[in-house]
Amino acid sequence: MNEKRKTAGLMILLGLAVLAAAVWGSRLPALIFGPAASAYRQDIGHRSHAPKSGKAEEKWAARQKRMRQEYIKALRFERSNGVGPKEKLLRWQSFMIGFRLDNPFTDRDDLLRWQANKRVIYWKSQLQKESLARRWSSATVKAFTNSIGMKFVLIPAGTFLMGSPYSEKLRDPDENQHQVKIDWPFYMQRTEVTVGQWRSFVKASGYRTEAERRDGAWVFHKARWEKRKWAYWDNPGFNQTDSHPVTCVSWNDVQAFIQWLNRKEDTRKYRLPTEAEWEFACRAGTKTTYYWGYDRSRSCRYANLADQTASRSFPGWR
Repeated sequence: MNEKRKTAGLMILLGLAVLAAAVWGSRLPALIFGPAASAYRQDIGHRSHAPKSGKAEEKWAARQKRMRQEYIKALRFERSNGVGPKEKLLRWQSFMIGFRLDNPFTDRDDLLRWQANKRVIYWKSQLQKESLARRWSSATVKAFTNSIGMKFVLIPAGTFLMGSPYSEKLRDPDENQHQVKIDWPFYMQRTEVTVGQWRSFVKASGYRTEAERRDGAWVFHKARWEKRKWAYWDNPGFNQTDSHPVTCVSWNDVQAFIQWLNRKEDTRKYRLPTEAEWEFACRAGTKTTYYWGYDRSRSCRYANLADQTASRSFPGWR
């Protein structure tokens, strides 16, 4: 109980220290612990007893003022239009070099250098991203087929409007529109994982899905969904071939499939797409309700959906 109180006390003290830093501009490195903290305390002690001899102090005060002015100029330069990441990085690096000397009369210069160094790190990472994106766009293969016949196509990086407008019919309440940036190109399989591809996984690994090991899977029966103990990926309750998409598998089953595929090909590149990646790929650069337009009645020309054949097999399905 005492240990918990100590921990809670420490967290409150840290919170107060951060608040003090925000209000009074205290030095952020004061929140560190261990040998570095001891060195910092010694440094503060050294500075507090620094000889405040007229001309030297005035010289450093003028330098500190100029440092603050140059920091503000660098911020404005960073926010200006038409300036690339490389120019912004060079500006911050120039600031770091120009004000690298430590002021013996104050520690305010340390905070400015710390903040400037964060900008240097950020713009370096942006340049690396741009470089990798250029290499991807110029040197990467546009499509490939893996060891079990899964066909992948390259989806380029880009920005799109995710979600649906309020005027769109059948939209869900959580589909608020917002801009999303896909920073990196990625590969996506042209189709869902097929029954045949899943079968390759099961034969090679001996894996049994959660539906097989537990209480079955959900199937559509007599106009409603029901859980059936006999249902699993190879017996879903309807006829299927190896080219059909695999069903009756859980998220955990899929993770097991991905791990097996990565081990099989000695890589770590396979994973599920994020929600944003999936919508970006499915929209295919369009902004309409469906990628073929707004007309829902044309769905069966472009997608494999439940049609009149399905309605005869499942009369209660609407």
